[in-house]
Amino acid sequence: MCWSLLAGGMCFFIQDQTARTAAVALFVYIFTIFYSVGEGPVPFMYSAEVFPLLQREQGMAFAVAWNNFWGAVLGLTVSGNAGRQ
Repeated sequence: MCWSLLAGGMCFFIQDQTARTAAVALFVYIFTIFYSVGEGPVPFMYSAEVFPLLQREQGMAFAVAWNNFWGAVLGLTVSGNAGRQ
């Protein structure tokens, strides 16, 4: 999976705007395919099994909210400057 993100990052060295956008999109799609098959569902499966049955809904709601919060923070801080030159 890391090679697809590395290749996508290296695509920012391409001078042609259209080719760069297409190449970055391709490697992001490749990363998404590998992530969904491999490590993508692991945090949700783990948190579903770790909480007791009486509190599983609240625990999963907290786990998903925490995951989405930090994903949003990461997306807003790291990828916000990716297209600027």
